[in-house]
Amino acid sequence: MRKMLGRPWVWAAAALAVVAVLAVSSSQDAETSNGYTMRVARAAYGAFLWLSGSQPEDAALPAVNYFLRKATHVGIFALLAVFLAGALKSPRTNGAARCSLVLAVVLAAAATDEFHQSFTGRSANAADVLIDMSGAAAVCAAMGLWALLRRKPPE
Repeated sequence: MRKMLGRPWVWAAAALAVVAVLAVSSSQDAETSNGYTMRVARAAYGAFLWLSGSQPEDAALPAVNYFLRKATHVGIFALLAVFLAGALKSPRTNGAARCSLVLAVVLAAAATDEFHQSFTGRSANAADVLIDMSGAAAVCAAMGLWALLRRKPPE
C-alpha cells in the first residue's frame, strides 16, 4: 500500500475523481443542490439542538445550510490540493514550486466550477472561488509547516 501511494498516477487519479465529483455537483440546478444540503443542515441542526438542549430558531437553519455549503467548498478544494500535491511530488521540485502549481491548478478548477454553475441557473460567485482557494492555501500552509518541522537542526 505504501509503495502504491508513492506513485504520482494514484494521486492524479484521485484528483481527477474529485474534479469529476465537482463537475457532477456543479451540473445540478439550484433547487436540487440546495435540497441536498438543506437535508444535511436539518440533520446537523437537529443533532446540535438535541445535544445542547437548545430551543430551535427559525433563522438558524438557513445559516447552518450556508455554513455547510461554504465548508464543503473549502473541504473539497483542500482535498483536491492534497491529491494534486501528491501527484506533483518529485525530487526535482521543491515545496514552494509545487504549492504554486497546486494553487494555480486549484484556481483554474475553482473558476471553471463557478463558470460551469452559471449554465445551470445557479450563480457564479467570485467569493466562492476565494473560499475554494482558502482550502488549497490551508493545505499549502500545512505542507510548508510540515517541511519546517521535519527539517533537521544544524549541528
